[in-house]
Amino acid sequence: MKDYLKNAALTELQFLFYYKNKKLVGFLGFHHDIIEMLFIDPQYFRQKCGEKLIKKALNDFNIQRVEVNKDNFNAIKFYKKMGFKGDEEYVDDFGYTLIKLELE
Repeated sequence: MKDYLKNAALTELQFLFYYKNKKLVGFLGFHHDIIEMLFIDPQYFRQKCGEKLIKKALNDFNIQRVEVNKDNFNAIKFYKKMGFKGDEEYVDDFGYTLIKLELE
């Protein structure tokens, strides 16, 4: 992921940040209607931080799509729980196989 962040065109992304007790515990980066990244501090997994970021993105920024690493089963399960569907695969510029998910 560090290689991705070093090479990513972050200037094109908009970000949402999630704080808990004045501590940054997660963020979501998106471009147009697609989520490009979602990171949550592992200490805060299963505390609805990611869910709140997704809901904010869906409600305020009309997010419709996300692409997830095929091997990230927990992320795929999470996004499907949030209403995303799909199973189309492709290999990105870094050699990772991603699955495209969209809201219906």
